[in-house]
Amino acid sequence: MFKNKTIISTRPYSSDKLFVELLKKDEAQYISLPMITTVLNDLSQEEKNIFSNLHNFDWLVFTSGNGVRYFFEHFNKLITTAILPKQLKTAVIGKTTKKELEKIGVNPTLESSGKTSIDLINELRIQIPNKSFPRILLSQGNLATSIFEEKLSSEANIQRVNVYNTIAPDFVDSDTIQKIKTNNYDLILLWSPSAFYNLCKFLDPFKPNKLRFACIGPTTQKALVDEDIFPQIIAENSTSEGMYESIKNYFELKN
Repeated sequence: MFKNKTIISTRPYSSDKLFVELLKKDEAQYISLPMITTVLNDLSQEEKNIFSNLHNFDWLVFTSGNGVRYFFEHFNKLITTAILPKQLKTAVIGKTTKKELEKIGVNPTLESSGKTSIDLINELRIQIPNKSFPRILLSQGNLATSIFEEKLSSEANIQRVNVYNTIAPDFVDSDTIQKIKTNNYDLILLWSPSAFYNLCKFLDPFKPNKLRFACIGPTTQKALVDEDIFPQIIAENSTSEGMYESIKNYFELKN
């Protein structure tokens, strides 16, 4: 089904390992073309003070594996004991984020049964005693939305620390860019709006409206539709398995 299909992924290879394994079983040609890279954020003194005062928070929320990795990179630099306060509860979205937290030796208090921030927000609401107005710390990147603040600010004291920044790579593989421009591929996978925007910069002045995209979720879909681009695939299940199944269904229908 995937044999001789060329699939270009705009996600860093380190995040694509499971997806690559799934594709290789079906003999697809996988090409890595990372359109984002993450770097440790420089914290202000106020943000550094947060790490010294974690005992003042009730919940620590992670929405991605990067949020976990970079949080503890800061934490280990700033705090000599490097142990979270015992009373601090932790919440995560997804198995990948959970695994990253477990690598640190922390078992999450709450693992969302869903895949999105809204799912976790709704499950956190159940955990919050009525009118208790808990203090919640979000460990996120600079491009994360403010949905937690918007949805929970009337029920909790929300504070956010951007522990990493998501930026465009300095350079990309020119041969892969040429494959895209000459239509020598089957699908381009988009895992975030920023990956799409960065790809457009590297393609410029080539217009992306004729390209074949598979994207994850409604946020990435909206980024494309706002540019009058309609993806061939929208994977609503925001996981490697979900993207794989959506691509599989797409090629089955085409055949």
